Amino acid sequence: DYVCLPTRHIGEGYPGIIIEAFIAGMPVIASNWRSIPELVVENKTGILFQPNEVKQLVNAIEKAKKFHQENIQFDFSEVTAAFNAENIYRKLAKELLR
Repeated sequence: DYVCLPTRHIGEGYPGIIIEAFIAGMPVIASNWRSIPELVVENKTGILFQPNEVKQLVNAIEKAKKFHQENIQFDFSEVTAAFNAENIYRKLAKELLR
């Protein structure tokens, strides 16, 4: 029902697994680390917790269970539009034709 990414890897950028989860319609439980909060928007595309905070991770999982039980819907439209191949190609072409 969720993808969980409790990362604290120093080289973490935009994890592809998060984008793939959104495209598949799955919310993400992830650590509030580096650029992840640019992708995972609290209560809109998933749930964030502080790295190395096990209690916060447990709380995030409990919150996710509650959301699932209450059938709360997440909205991935903005994120998936930003990473849509057609939009990316259009932006790339615009930059290259400057």
